[in-house]
Amino acid sequence: MVSSSRVSSLLRAMVASSGLSSLLRIAPDRHTRCNCDIVAASDLRAACGVVPGIIMKETETNSELVVSQNGTPKSKEAVETFTTSEIHKHNSPEDAWIVVDGKVYNITEFVDIHPGGAEIIFEHISQADLGELMRGSSHPEAHFHSQAAFRMLSQFMIGTVESAYRDDEKGSTNNLKPHSSSISSTNFEVDLTKPLVFQVGNLGERYQAWIHDPLVCNEPPRFFQSDVAELLTTTKWWIIPIVWLPFVFWMESTAVKAGYSFLFLIFLMLSGALVWTLLEYLIHRFLFHMKTRSYWANTLHYLLHGFHHKHPMDGSRLVFPPAFTAVFVLLIWFTADLIATYTFKSAMFGGGLFAYVIYDLTHYYLHFGVASNNYSRYLKRYHLNHHFKVQTDAFGITSTLWDWTFETLPREEAQRSRLTALKKE
Repeated sequence: MVSSSRVSSLLRAMVASSGLSSLLRIAPDRHTRCNCDIVAASDLRAACGVVPGIIMKETETNSELVVSQNGTPKSKEAVETFTTSEIHKHNSPEDAWIVVDGKVYNITEFVDIHPGGAEIIFEHISQADLGELMRGSSHPEAHFHSQAAFRMLSQFMIGTVESAYRDDEKGSTNNLKPHSSSISSTNFEVDLTKPLVFQVGNLGERYQAWIHDPLVCNEPPRFFQSDVAELLTTTKWWIIPIVWLPFVFWMESTAVKAGYSFLFLIFLMLSGALVWTLLEYLIHRFLFHMKTRSYWANTLHYLLHGFHHKHPMDGSRLVFPPAFTAVFVLLIWFTADLIATYTFKSAMFGGGLFAYVIYDLTHYYLHFGVASNNYSRYLKRYHLNHHFKVQTDAFGITSTLWDWTFETLPREEAQRSRLTALKKE
């Protein structure tokens, strides 16, 4: 028979081994570092809360944001120029500049959230110009960046390289379609300065393209006019373990009191955790990424997951509100009565619920944590590529197991997996 103290020790060990302990050291306001993405209309200041010192201006062909080294707004005619030697002095995580197509970008605030990880930036930061590399011309699989990525880069522009050529005719970053605060679908436009939830349904077939063109803001977008409804859509990451871990302890204690052995308890908890990883994959792939086009389907999907792809760095909505999660928990809990005894169900369910907590906090960590080892760097790159590179693959958050099983690994990951298998043969 296992004592309650053994259950407590077991849970602490699982927290430590899962990396959750390092996650709990994340600064609570880390998400406020992200600036607002470049958009065409200056009235988006009200929607995103633009960082002081950054301006947005509309041109005939593209939206361009330009700030000086100290954050002072610069007119297009007064863009600063920098020598190559001066640019190369800014090559540290605390002060990082890069050149793309003759333009200079201060990406210091973006380094930690770069989908490919910070390391790859510093592997190439000394190159004269990263334009061809970022378009995948020299390394197509490893370094191709989408139009959305280039648009996000635009917000960090501070000037140009001295005597740099202007390649407006080449298909460089100058020719990207700009973000807009008014996204049209037939005669409808989404006004990003107003609550979004009851607008997005009107996008119809354009909705899917709209949510997969991400917008990065330093403040959360407004969902509802009602302050109460708005509050219910936001959750601090630390609320998740506070709410759900006591239930995990209670469920496992139930199994302990029933006389389950330590090894059997471990087996049931791990089984429950494995079941959760499968549910995590299936929910993400088939529910969160279902295709919608009608008004109410778009609206519900936006509330469920679409908002996360549109605003991937909204730290206030990266974990599930407990009230919403409770609906699914109760549904699964009572359904399990059909196939298991109360004690058996409690032990296994506790493992699954613990795995859910790890999932939600891992998801937050992948967006805002600083990866400290190879595995966390891999998962961070894997998940953020799902947001910014290809949204039709890579549905696993805490593991790539089910992506591998159901062949939804990203193409480069699938190729790497096949090469590894061939080497073993």
